[in-house]
Amino acid sequence: MPPLPHSPGRDARWRAEMRERLAWLRDLGVMGKVHIDVLPDGLPGFYGMPEEMCDHSAPWVSGPELVRRALKDSRNHPLMGGPIIILKEIDPDTHVTWKKALDKLEALCVSKATATASDVSAILFEARGSYLADWDELTYFLKMGKKDCRYVLNRDEPVMPWLSQCMARMFGVQTPSEPDENWWATARENVELGNDERFFSLTDLAWRRLVEANRHFETGGLNGKAKIGAKKVVELVDEFFKLEKNGNICQLVDDCVFEDDP
Repeated sequence: MPPLPHSPGRDARWRAEMRERLAWLRDLGVMGKVHIDVLPDGLPGFYGMPEEMCDHSAPWVSGPELVRRALKDSRNHPLMGGPIIILKEIDPDTHVTWKKALDKLEALCVSKATATASDVSAILFEARGSYLADWDELTYFLKMGKKDCRYVLNRDEPVMPWLSQCMARMFGVQTPSEPDENWWATARENVELGNDERFFSLTDLAWRRLVEANRHFETGGLNGKAKIGAKKVVELVDEFFKLEKNGNICQLVDDCVFEDDP
């Protein structure tokens, strides 16, 4: 949608509305005590904020009592509200680590311990690191597999135990902590599909082609069928990788942290 043309009158109204909203937030006594976000009306506010009074009268509840009520919603937490809002709104077909980070942040909100900026940053850095580790694995797989399909069938460092797990985590599936070449054979029956079923389909097809390629390799060595199967696995993983949706989340998370990555 193209931007609306500049209008001095509209700009003046917008500035007036912004000043009124900021004055309302000051009257509520929440500034610096809850996370202020952009609400659907395009103005700053917080979740559960009382509506502004047309007659500019004082709100029916404000100050510490309103702050206490507002903080019952984790999105309003002064330190964690921003990242919690981001993680609650992300696409379901994204890395499982983001859901884990959201759970940790929300648990920290309700705990009696006082959360610090370092606590929040540590959770976000850990989540980003988990995603990037899988991103690196798939990047290396594609680099080596495109260079030589024998990498896909390497018996010394087999890809079967970890490849399906790595792909599954990228679209939100919880996997075992240790590689397991038999995991996907049973896990595939219980995977909850997100908005884009291509992630499941490509993971499943890559696993099937890898099973076939390994079988041909074991019985006939690096014959034509084994090579074709290995190349097909690389093509499917490449197609999958081009669809992954985690890059923007990493940038949003970077914008939320309070200190440099250690």
